[in-house]
Amino acid sequence: MLLSVAAVEPGLTRTLAFRGVAGPAGAATRLVAIMERDGVVFGEPELQGILALAGEPRFPGASGDCRPVAAADGPLYAEWMLAFAREVIPHDPVPDRAELESSAAQSQAFFWIDEGEPVSVAQVQRLTRGMGAVSRVYTPPGRRGKGYAGAVT
Repeated sequence: MLLSVAAVEPGLTRTLAFRGVAGPAGAATRLVAIMERDGVVFGEPELQGILALAGEPRFPGASGDCRPVAAADGPLYAEWMLAFAREVIPHDPVPDRAELESSAAQSQAFFWIDEGEPVSVAQVQRLTRGMGAVSRVYTPPGRRGKGYAGAVT
């Protein structure tokens, strides 16, 4: 069943605490139309891709191996998560560096390691019986294009 703009009570979305919408294009577009009708003002859209596996994953063949982010990785993990935030979600509040550093070992994040050095990171956001969501995938600009992000994901 598709949600239509007319079917939602006028003013209902005005009290929502967020000012952004993410999701499949059709659903996000309909929700934005409802919120704009209610007077919510948005900035320019930021198109983001959501990738889903429809079969067995195909790894890009990047050299290296994966390991969990550890407590000792706190400074690098924090640096990369701050860089991710600046690049990918520049309108969101900046995460606290100290919090990022201290939570590194509990972050459910993984580094891709090549030649003994971390080259990419990805974070598990949630797991269910039939699905896992991965986000905050970041590779520093100088390391991009080698398949590291695909490998760590």
